Amino acid sequence: KAWMNYAALVSLGGVIGPFLSSAVVYGVQALAARQPERINWIGLNCGMIGQVVTLVLLVLVLAFVQFFSAGTRIFLLFAVWGAMTALNNVTTIYFNAHTQQRLDRSERGRFIANILTLFTLANSVGSLMYGYALASEGGVEAQVSRSSGLLLTALALRLVIFCA
Repeated sequence: KAWMNYAALVSLGGVIGPFLSSAVVYGVQALAARQPERINWIGLNCGMIGQVVTLVLLVLVLAFVQFFSAGTRIFLLFAVWGAMTALNNVTTIYFNAHTQQRLDRSERGRFIANILTLFTLANSVGSLMYGYALASEGGVEAQVSRSSGLLLTALALRLVIFCA
């Protein structure tokens, strides 16, 4: 039953993430003090770059997880999950602020509905893919390898979208 405690500790990173995102938002505000009209653009870029960086960190943790003790594994996953949640929040905050400035009040509802539909679809496809990766034969090493492959594919897609 130790795995339940480990899972709870890693999940705690997701709880701490929103508190960290508040600190990042203050940092973005300080960074954008000279150009307050660009704060949403600066915050959105910080959030998206942070998402890519935390995804790279997650892939690195998974690549070297076999070399760490159980406590180190849990701590690294906790730290990466917390940072990832924080930067996802930062992206959401500045994306919402940007859309509120750009879209008319009458367009926002449809736009949010479309975004939520895309998010739900992507979440379902991601869960399905991870289900296949974790149901694969070959033991834990094969599961981690396939999961890391999925994360690398997601990283490549994000970089393509980010650079486009």
